[in-house]
Amino acid sequence: MIDGITYNHGEINYHLTSALTGFTPIGENEYNEIPLSTADLVPDGIIMISEVYSSWLNIYQTSPETPNYDNPLYYYFLGASLEYPTVLFNQISIGDQVTLRGLIAISPFEFNVTYQVSLTIMENSKVFLTSDYPQVEFHATSYSVIEDNVTIHSNSKNFQFLEEYEALIQFGEHVTFSASEYDASSLVSLNSNNDYNINELNIINCNLKIRAPGVKIGYSNFEKSKCEIVLADNVNIHNCMFESSKLKLWDNSRCNISNCQFNNLLTDPNDDTGLRAIYMSNCNAYSIVQCNVTGYLQFAIEMYSSGNGLNSVHMIKDNTIQYNGIQESETGWSNLRINNSYADIIDSNNIAYGKNGIQSFNNSQVSIIGNRSARFVNEAQQIHDNSLHQIYATRGAFPYEVRWNAIYDEDNDCLFMYDTEDEEPPYDVSYNYWGGNFVPEDDLCPSTTYYSWLPVWDLQMQSPAPDTDEQMFYASQTLADSGNYTQAKTGYQQLVTTYPASKYAIASLKELFTIEEGATNDYVSLKNYYTDIVNQQTNDDLVKIAGFLSNLCDIKLENYQLAISWYESVIQNPPSLADSLFAIIDLGNLYVQMGNDSLKSAPIGNMPEYKPVSQKQYSQYRDYLISLLFKDDEIPEENQQSLHPSQGIATLLPNYPNPFSGQTTLGYRLDEDATITINVYDYTGRMVKSFAEGFKEIGEHHLAFTPGNLVSGIYFCYITANGSLCNAQKIILQK
Repeated sequence: MIDGITYNHGEINYHLTSALTGFTPIGENEYNEIPLSTADLVPDGIIMISEVYSSWLNIYQTSPETPNYDNPLYYYFLGASLEYPTVLFNQISIGDQVTLRGLIAISPFEFNVTYQVSLTIMENSKVFLTSDYPQVEFHATSYSVIEDNVTIHSNSKNFQFLEEYEALIQFGEHVTFSASEYDASSLVSLNSNNDYNINELNIINCNLKIRAPGVKIGYSNFEKSKCEIVLADNVNIHNCMFESSKLKLWDNSRCNISNCQFNNLLTDPNDDTGLRAIYMSNCNAYSIVQCNVTGYLQFAIEMYSSGNGLNSVHMIKDNTIQYNGIQESETGWSNLRINNSYADIIDSNNIAYGKNGIQSFNNSQVSIIGNRSARFVNEAQQIHDNSLHQIYATRGAFPYEVRWNAIYDEDNDCLFMYDTEDEEPPYDVSYNYWGGNFVPEDDLCPSTTYYSWLPVWDLQMQSPAPDTDEQMFYASQTLADSGNYTQAKTGYQQLVTTYPASKYAIASLKELFTIEEGATNDYVSLKNYYTDIVNQQTNDDLVKIAGFLSNLCDIKLENYQLAISWYESVIQNPPSLADSLFAIIDLGNLYVQMGNDSLKSAPIGNMPEYKPVSQKQYSQYRDYLISLLFKDDEIPEENQQSLHPSQGIATLLPNYPNPFSGQTTLGYRLDEDATITINVYDYTGRMVKSFAEGFKEIGEHHLAFTPGNLVSGIYFCYITANGSLCNAQKIILQK
């Protein structure tokens, strides 16, 4: 129906009208990239009907049609016009072989390529999904070919293009999927037992999700879209352009990303595709090489539980990562975040102009080793001019190697922040360039006692002779890289025994876990090894990491109840706020992984409130918990009291649980008898609760704190003895 006139639809009418008038019904002077003027066989400027029949209609395989209007009111919708010469308004019958070309409309809101159907969409065709909320599904045993330069476009912003397992779709080059505008539920879902090798794909205003053994995407373009790849053995993304788009990789064995451009132009934090460029979770091995990432609101690269596979590459090399994590009002965003993962940040990365440069969290195994042969700053690996910190590490995640880097910001202090309050031996950060205004007392935080920074790199200096522990570590690493896992395991264990206080001992414990599959694949023995270290209690840092890795062995062994209990014990008695938050995150991730493994009777611990209801809910809650690490900066200065106060006779003990929802137990220890008051403040400095404990004797005391109508957030607990402030700590309410 056009302007109240009903047209009988058919290809012959379309082509006859187009060839005679020189224009299609939508005003184009060509069809399928062929000028309509070629219908004029005798080039006299006059197109006769005989010319059209003898040339155009025969050449382009057009034949008269009698459409079968089985149920026009239900199926036909917008298809009944000359705008589309071919309209699919009914399902294709089982066993049919169908070839389509040109302008094609699919009008049903549910269109199925059913069992044993063979469908070919020929090159240069344009397919339009004309209904509201259309869904096209390719069923098992169907075979389809989408040739070069085919466009599939949804007139609705919400559509589904779904491939079942055991269906087979072959893609040509320069295939485009697009929608009128972006909607998070628009999805091109490809599922196959075969590998995908796709070149020059265009994804515009929709999401692509692929599940297959192997996925290779090259020279492709993503515009305001999300590309998600799951459960693959090999993923290779190369020479692709992501504009305001996100690449999400999870539960893959190997992921390689190279020579890709990521550029975000969105400013609304509600636009998910502009928040993160690369999100990686539970990927055993990965490399990110020679990519440019710019303008994402939260992270350029965010990584969880990745890089810990056997003999795995975990490399971030020669990338330019700038102006990411710039969303206002948040302090926790970063160019690069590494969480419970392995990462070698090497050679000539340029990581700059974000909120934070590199964040190493939750027992991550990170090395930051630049280009030693550089003579000038612009030739070196640079981590610079990020507004808060250039490098930020939580306890247990201090990079085991930081060398040959240019780490500088001439306008801000605290270049390197190690978030700890415990006494630890100094970490070696020598042979780095720190900028022209380097003041160790201001730039190495929280104190220079945690760092050994001399000598600084003058870009001419030769490397010092390695110490014996360093030699042992890299010798073992060389053995592991060459596949001699058993010998490497012996070397790592000897290092731990001989140098338990060395940073390489901690690094060796982490490496032992990654090579066990290739060494003896005996996670029971490895767990016992870690447990022995915990029981010996020779070194606090070693004990902490060994306990964490022992629990990972339980997960490998599918001792899920033990693993859950371990995380819950850390939540109830955390060594620090960060440990508590990371234990909640890891516990949630364990529940998610058990769900992905389709366990029918997955165990649940004593804290079911930390079991996510969905992957999305877990991700949101995880991001919230990590944001709590940075909330101190939001407290007005005039309302802050020191969280590291001077010594006194009263000390607060860690509350448990923390975070808490219904009730938490506050505890304190007195070195002598005193009159005690405990006050609780919110982040604005307003007192919300006061406990007048009165006169208390020397020793430990406990009391219950019930939040009542208080909202979720960070609160600050202060204890005074005989009228003098003695101690303070954070407590976290999460309802």
